[in-house]
Amino acid sequence: MSTVLVVDDHPAVLRGVSSILEKEGFTVIDVCTSDEAVLMAKFGKPVSVVIADLTLSSPWTGEDNAGNTDGLAMIEEMRKYGFNGHSLIYTMHDEPWNVRRMNDAGVDAVVFKGEAPLVLIEAVKTLSEGKAFKGGLFRQLSEKLSYGVLSEKEHKVLEYVAEGKQNNEIATDMVLSEKAVEYHRSNILRKLSVRNMAQAVGKAMSLGMLRLLGGCVVLSAGVAYAEVPQPKEVDLGLSVIWADCNLGAATPYEEGGAFAFGETSVKENYTWETYKYCDGEVYLCHDIGENISGTEYDAAKVLLGNGWRLPTLEESNELAEMCDYGSFEKDGAMYGQFIGPNGGELIMPICGYMSRARRVAVNEQAFYLTGACEYDEGYDKEEDLYVRFLTPITLVLTPAIPLPEWYANASLGGCIRPVKDRTTSVEMLSGVESESMVEEIYTLQGVKVASSIENLTPGAYIIKKGSAVTKRIIH
Repeated sequence: MSTVLVVDDHPAVLRGVSSILEKEGFTVIDVCTSDEAVLMAKFGKPVSVVIADLTLSSPWTGEDNAGNTDGLAMIEEMRKYGFNGHSLIYTMHDEPWNVRRMNDAGVDAVVFKGEAPLVLIEAVKTLSEGKAFKGGLFRQLSEKLSYGVLSEKEHKVLEYVAEGKQNNEIATDMVLSEKAVEYHRSNILRKLSVRNMAQAVGKAMSLGMLRLLGGCVVLSAGVAYAEVPQPKEVDLGLSVIWADCNLGAATPYEEGGAFAFGETSVKENYTWETYKYCDGEVYLCHDIGENISGTEYDAAKVLLGNGWRLPTLEESNELAEMCDYGSFEKDGAMYGQFIGPNGGELIMPICGYMSRARRVAVNEQAFYLTGACEYDEGYDKEEDLYVRFLTPITLVLTPAIPLPEWYANASLGGCIRPVKDRTTSVEMLSGVESESMVEEIYTLQGVKVASSIENLTPGAYIIKKGSAVTKRIIH
C-alpha cells in the first residue's frame, strides 16, 4: 500500500485521519507542523500522497517563505525539494475565496472536514492509483464560483480595510503605491456591487470571503459609526421603529454579519471554544444579564449608535404577533415579509445561521437575536463544580411561519435586525371609532385584562369590538 503523509496542527484530527487510513491498509506518517513535512521532502522521504490542512499554525523556516502558515504554500515548498506525489487538502474552509485558491493551486483533491470519512478514504485510494479526485462538494462549490471573486491582492486590501488601516498604511505593508491600493479598492467595490468599503466589508463577511488572522473581523475597531452601513427607519405601526436591513447589510436582501449572543464582532469560527462569554464549555457561561438590549453587549448599539439597539423579547414577539407574515423567493434566496398594522413592510432574509465556519440551513430558517436570554445554573456534584448554561431567546423565521420565543445556542452566529425607540407617541387606536364599541380587551396570550381602554398601561392588546377582533398598540 502507499505511504501517506498527514499534516495537521490539531492532534485530534491528526489521530483520527491516521487511524482511518491505517485501517484501510495505508502506511501513515503524521506530523503537526509544516517544518517537519518540508524537511521530509528535503531528505527524500518517499511519500505517495500528502494530506494537509489549508491553514497551519506553525511556519517552516525557509528564508523565502518565513511567516507563511498555508498548506498550499507548504506543498509548493515540498515540490522544490523533489516531492512528486499527489496532494490533498483536508479543510473546513469552504468559503468562495478559499475554493478559488484551491482551484488555482491545482491540488489533486479537496475533501472538507464536514464530509463523511468514506469520502476521504475514496480520495486517498483514487490518488494512490495515480488519478485525480474531484469530490462532490468541492465540485459543486467550484461550479458556483462567479467572476466576482476577489484576487489575492484585493482580498488582502479588504482585510487591511477591515482592520481600520488607511491607504498609505496599506501601501507600506503591501509594498505598493497608494495609487495601486486605490485601484484595488475600486475593483473590490465593482466586484461586490457596493458603494463604499464599509459595505464591502459587510458583504464579504456575509459571503464568507473575509477572514483575518486571529479569527476575527472587528467592525468596531477602526470603523466609525458613520462608515458602518446605517439602516433606514421602517414604521410598521408598532411600539418601536425597525431597521430596513440586518446589522452589517446595506440592503434588505443581504444577510449582514453573524453574531454570537452578546458579542459585538463577527468572526470566522462559531463554537463554544470561540464564544467570548464562556470558559470553553457550554456549561461554563458568564452572566451578562437577562436583557442585553442597549448594553455594552448589544452589537447594534456598539456598531451603529444613533439610537439603534437589539429588540427586546417583547418587541420581537410584537413583530411576530401583530403583523401579517408571508415569504417569497428572489434570485434563489428566501425572504420573510412582515406587513404591519399600518401597512408598513419589513423584509428579512431567511439566511440560515453560522455554525463553526459555515452558514447552514439557508432558505430553511434563520434566527434573529433579541436581547433576552435565560440562565440555568447550580452546583454539579458529579463534576464537583458550579455550572451555568446561557440560552438566548430568539425569533426564528421559516418560509411558512415566524416562531417567536425560540431558544437557541449562544455560540452560533445569528442575524440582528435593529430597532430604535419612537421619538413621539403614535396613536394606534384609529380603528376603534369610540370607546363604547370596545367590549373586551385581552393580552396577546389571551388573558382578559379589561373592558375599557381607560387606564390601560402602554402595550399590545387584542381588542374585541362587536363581532370584530383586532390587534392594537395602546400608547
